[in-house]
Amino acid sequence: MKHNFKPAMLALAGVVAFTSQAMAAITIESGGLAVAFYSTNPLETNTYVFDLGKGADFRENTGYNVPVTTVNTALTSANIGADLVSNFGADWYNTGDVRWYIVGTVNAGAAVDSDPARTSYYSLARNSYAASTTWGSTLSSTQRGTLNTQISNFNAGTNNAAAQTVGNNGAGAVIAKSSPQSADEYVLPANLNAFGINIDPQQTFGAGSITDAPVGSLEGALDIYRIIHTTTGADLTAGYSPTNAVAGSGQYIGTLAINSSGLLTVIPEPSSMLLGLAGALGLCVRRRR
Repeated sequence: MKHNFKPAMLALAGVVAFTSQAMAAITIESGGLAVAFYSTNPLETNTYVFDLGKGADFRENTGYNVPVTTVNTALTSANIGADLVSNFGADWYNTGDVRWYIVGTVNAGAAVDSDPARTSYYSLARNSYAASTTWGSTLSSTQRGTLNTQISNFNAGTNNAAAQTVGNNGAGAVIAKSSPQSADEYVLPANLNAFGINIDPQQTFGAGSITDAPVGSLEGALDIYRIIHTTTGADLTAGYSPTNAVAGSGQYIGTLAINSSGLLTVIPEPSSMLLGLAGALGLCVRRRR
């Protein structure tokens, strides 16, 4: 009796491939950055989290107005528009109830990419391109530990969540609001004990929130800050920051921006951009001389 193994093996391979896709999940690694979206509309029952990748990659980036796929080449796409539309509707950036923020942390016990243990990343909302934000306080050792714990809990609630398949980029996941560790749980009510440090990391989308942007129409922008727990073993520099990192104080590392189509780009603060342009112009002048 002749057995036809080839069709059976192909069928089995198809089942395995389908199962792998269905079981795909995201993992926010130690030292990684997560950008979270949620809605205050009670009819919206889900939150959305996108894994940007290593915080160190964004810390060292100096590219101007580049998509996040340039900073993290492992990302399949820099556009999460389809995912946002699927979760919050086609007009997600104009409804006035969708919010977003960025967090990341290095787990206690081991450094990652010259970020000491308990180094955290945190966002502040920028409402005007011309006016950058300022990290106005120094976190105590206790506050730094609290922030590390809170973000670690957030990551734990995100990890192993099924990857969103609408946008086909595999780095986003949907987490129900009913989850005790969903994105909204750490920031509501707004600015009251947000991530345990009373600093609000989020921005609410509204019509034309970044109207003065010279790089095109942007619906939102978040300045990203790095807060090291200790200087021991730390790379104290950052691509956009003119000063070295200080324990407990936020070090600016760049701005994550998004437009109405859902494209995520990284831009520097205006002063960094102007310094870069001035340097380039100076080099051109010297060459001509």
